[in-house]
Amino acid sequence: MPDGRDAGVCRARDEAVRQVGEWLSSLGGDILPLSPSALRSYSKRRAYAGWRLKVTTSQGIEVLDVILDQRFPRSPVRIAFVTRPRDSILPHVEGDGVFCLYPSSASTRFTDPVSIAQNALGEAVRLVEDLRLGVRDNDLRDEFLSYWSLHASDHGLLSLLNPSGRSRIVRVSLVPLPIAAEDDDAIRAWLTNRYSRARPFRAATSDAVLLWLPQAILPHEYPRTSKDILGIADRAEGQGGRLLEAAVSRSDASTLVLLAATTTTGPCLAAITLHRPLNIENGFRAGKVPQGVFTRRFFGEGKVVCGTVTRVDGSWVHGRGSDARLERLAASKVVVLGCGSVGSQVAVALAQAGVGRLVLVDPENLESANIGRHALGAEDLGKNKAEALAHRIRARFPHLRSVEARHSEWDEAIKKEPSLFEPSHLIISAIGNWSSEASLNEWHIAGSRPQPIVYAWTEAHACAGHAVAVCGVGGCLQCGFSELGEPKDPVTKWPEGATTLQEPACGTQFQPYGPVELMHINSMVSELALDTLLGSVAVSTERTWVGRRSLLVSAGGEFTDRWKVEGSGMPNGGFLHESHWVVDRSCCECGVRR
Repeated sequence: MPDGRDAGVCRARDEAVRQVGEWLSSLGGDILPLSPSALRSYSKRRAYAGWRLKVTTSQGIEVLDVILDQRFPRSPVRIAFVTRPRDSILPHVEGDGVFCLYPSSASTRFTDPVSIAQNALGEAVRLVEDLRLGVRDNDLRDEFLSYWSLHASDHGLLSLLNPSGRSRIVRVSLVPLPIAAEDDDAIRAWLTNRYSRARPFRAATSDAVLLWLPQAILPHEYPRTSKDILGIADRAEGQGGRLLEAAVSRSDASTLVLLAATTTTGPCLAAITLHRPLNIENGFRAGKVPQGVFTRRFFGEGKVVCGTVTRVDGSWVHGRGSDARLERLAASKVVVLGCGSVGSQVAVALAQAGVGRLVLVDPENLESANIGRHALGAEDLGKNKAEALAHRIRARFPHLRSVEARHSEWDEAIKKEPSLFEPSHLIISAIGNWSSEASLNEWHIAGSRPQPIVYAWTEAHACAGHAVAVCGVGGCLQCGFSELGEPKDPVTKWPEGATTLQEPACGTQFQPYGPVELMHINSMVSELALDTLLGSVAVSTERTWVGRRSLLVSAGGEFTDRWKVEGSGMPNGGFLHESHWVVDRSCCECGVRR
């Protein structure tokens, strides 16, 4: 038996269905409820009720099905084109004949179910008129991928290709999975990262042909035979026909052809596999078939296999080809010092954003007490944090240029490899140790601050957090700290004293906070890192996350007097504050040197 809530939902749905049915009946004409078997033909739509009706258009009489699903009236009305031509692909008509009238995220005016049906039916009738007049062909080009997928039978090819340029020879590997790229190095690097190999992945590769077309082809042009492909190649930019003939002449079995074109919403790719005819050398010695004969025999009526292409290149993974920042981020190198609860999450965020080169440095191994706040989990227990994190990032984002790890302190690493930080565009320090970060600040100043450093730290119980970008202009890290490493402007104070706890072991103190409290701080650090990389932060800057007052009070703390004033407009906390990290003329580091 349904509970009270389910019964209420069912009553509301049935009432909405009744209202739509009455409205349709009021239109007159032949309007019939759909039978259970007819509703089952729309099973993937979760059809609950429906009607079949005839509508008169300028081109004649059409038959449409009106379909309501189990979530109606909270979901849109679906309209199916019953009298559609069954032997052709139509724009905005899916495989079961249902019009694609609304995006998947569409919402409805659920209090007025009749207006939902009226709007859907009106849109559908207008679309039928356009389809019969043939004025929607450009939609077939602009939404090529949707319609090509209805024609394709193979759906496995991945692409690292740069989706621009002219027709050209590219490379493809079929094992362990089919992937196309500009060259063998790109394929092997991706597979090495994806499968976490210690040594470069040895993949067998062969030539493929990328045909760049002036525009996406229409459904009636979709190739079915090798002869069709040659006709398409002859229209491609950059001598596509010659490239195709040369490629198939070098192949002993099959040849992969990729079609590419630019639409109003971006580039699209499709794949076709051509199989070499078995009798192509009949009457000739092996390898001695005249070129003209070879071309006629190869590009005959042999069937081709059409497939879809899934882009896995960086441009698509990071923003679906629409993130204008990506080119700069992909060329950037970031060094992350300290891969703990802050550094590990920030490193992953930068990889997700598309930073192309990462160097991770940490001397410690992952312990069970770390994993509740760490980007790594139990599968990496006992492993070095930097090495395990690099391994995971490479596998998740195999297209990144490089993700390296160093199992050491930062100063030991730089002694062994003086050029490790050069050329880097940014260093992030999430070490959480004052002596180490003070030494880093000293190194930074001695080198005239060759690149920005973003320092990150949390206050007790993660009730506040700080991210400071130390740039070539403005204060150094020490400017905001005492010689003992005490921040000059803390957000919180703790009347009861010590805020750390200790494990039942010597020297193992920790801060008792969880990952949720830390999320705001990690996000702030990551955002400041990106802003610094992209040049919008060029002067030493501090961003401070001031946590919720209720969290602070429950942990036994309170805001400092300065932050009570600063946050007077938001007494409950939960806000971000930004300010310049100013020069302290008495700073024992940069002040002395100045």
